[in-house]
Amino acid sequence: MELTFECPECKMIDHTDDVEAASQSLCRHCHTARDLRPGAFDASGGPVACPSCGSADLYVRKDFPQSLGLVIVVVGFAASTVFWYYERALSAYGVLGASLLLDLALYRWVPDVLVCYRCGSQLRGPGVNPGRRFRSFDLALGERYRQERLRSQDLRDRGASAGSDESQADVGAT
Repeated sequence: MELTFECPECKMIDHTDDVEAASQSLCRHCHTARDLRPGAFDASGGPVACPSCGSADLYVRKDFPQSLGLVIVVVGFAASTVFWYYERALSAYGVLGASLLLDLALYRWVPDVLVCYRCGSQLRGPGVNPGRRFRSFDLALGERYRQERLRSQDLRDRGASAGSDESQADVGAT
């Protein structure tokens, strides 16, 4: 399997191949090495947690660019609207049906990707969701982790501003 992750140092996206056997993920941009969690895979090689952060909260989605899906829907809608304007209902239904069939074919053809709620790392490859252990995105769980990220960012910002306020006071006192 391949692990795609955001480097905590340089914020660039990178990947690690054969993550089941790797002990570290290395950012090719800033050369920062990050230890991977050894218990992230079970004995059969299936994932049980995120190799990057160790969270067991993962969800499955299709490994497909959402913008391309939106383009397919918009083009199908626009083409059918043109046919409706010229009162060619059968052609309009044909375009909508073709858009539907294209969407269904892509849904079947595109593989799954496993995404971590906490860090956003993605696992790709065969056997990514054995036995359908992980489910699709859960809005409540996603919101919990989004709030956690916002709170931790707010605390970091407060700590940085508090530290800079103290250093400003020290400079003014001398």
